[in-house]
Amino acid sequence: MAAIDALQSLLAARRTRRDFAETPLSRKDVETLLACGLGASGSDRKVVPSAGALYPMRLFLVVGAVDSLQPGLHGWTAGDGLGPLLQPGDLRPALQKAALEEQPWVGRAAALVIIAADIEGANAAFQDQQPDGTRGARYAAMEAGAITQSLYLGAEALGLAGVLVGGIDDAATAGILELPSGLTPLALFACGQRIP
Repeated sequence: MAAIDALQSLLAARRTRRDFAETPLSRKDVETLLACGLGASGSDRKVVPSAGALYPMRLFLVVGAVDSLQPGLHGWTAGDGLGPLLQPGDLRPALQKAALEEQPWVGRAAALVIIAADIEGANAAFQDQQPDGTRGARYAAMEAGAITQSLYLGAEALGLAGVLVGGIDDAATAGILELPSGLTPLALFACGQRIP
């Protein structure tokens, strides 16, 4: 019963927070947050549900101000953690420009979690479930929602501020990130230290 009470308290406390303190995030907090979003849960599972256990989702981290991490795009793999720097440099200003409408929190966040998916792979895996062969895209969207909720709850538990940014120019964002082939960026989760 204590576990459900703790979960209900966390859910009730969860908020979208777009204002960030100017202090950097700790690497430990960032790694914990990423593990909340798409961490390992056993030998071949992750902490979020996935249709057919396909797991077409990938997380990446755009670092602006994180202790002991170089600014730029870093990969994330459940079980292995943060990977090598994939692209150096502060990508936040360009990603802010690629956001739809005015979203200054993209540029001010200490870090951005990139939620990406192998949509073509998901569609191919479930092509027989829908006449147009696009059922996998629906499942990927559901999985992205589960990841997002986990990121929000992780941020709340860590005392961080965070906001989901789904309003992005898809082509511009993909061009900036230069993700590995076949991956489509779906959303950003901007995060930083909470303002006291």
